[in-house]
Amino acid sequence: MKTTHQILLLFSLLISSCTTGSLTLKNKISKTPTLPLSPHTKIKKDIPEMIFFIKIDGRKYFRTMVSEFSEKDMKELTNAYTKATQKVLKEKHFHPIQTFNQAKSDLVINISLTPFVGSVGVEYLTGLSFGVIPSWVTLKKQYNFDFKYSKTGQEHKYWVNAFRFNHWVVFPIWWTLFLADNQYDKYKEALLDFIENKKSTHNEENSE
Repeated sequence: MKTTHQILLLFSLLISSCTTGSLTLKNKISKTPTLPLSPHTKIKKDIPEMIFFIKIDGRKYFRTMVSEFSEKDMKELTNAYTKATQKVLKEKHFHPIQTFNQAKSDLVINISLTPFVGSVGVEYLTGLSFGVIPSWVTLKKQYNFDFKYSKTGQEHKYWVNAFRFNHWVVFPIWWTLFLADNQYDKYKEALLDFIENKKSTHNEENSE
């Protein structure tokens, strides 16, 4: 029985290790590359406030089944996205203040997470051939970010596509997945793009 468990564990590791991929942010406003975020910016008293409201909706897709994220998962996701929002706003020299009243917010953020966590049809061919036959797939709109600037009514939607490549040849570099961009990196890239390109009121342009 112990040997069987070891074989199954090794098999699952080998199968999972022959898949690599990347995330791509779509529908950016700016066509120029976004500069990376600098270390935390200290909040000063004279910088403008940015009151933000954030709402997260999530569900996972596996073949034809749909399941909601657990309460624990949603709490972790909310905390992570809130911290990412605060980081970007600080970087852009705003004093971030979270509100749970959408009507009182300057920035309304709606996040929809719809990752496909299983294999699609073409990927089973790679699995059945033990990684010999390659396959690749692009899963569209796995993460969706909708921003609205209340003072001007400007709104913009972003989404993230996930590309997966499956083949035995990628086995030696499977660990690069840990170095690839994650959903929070793409969210920060989207929010930074929106903030940098949002239309400001006359008073804000004078104060920033």
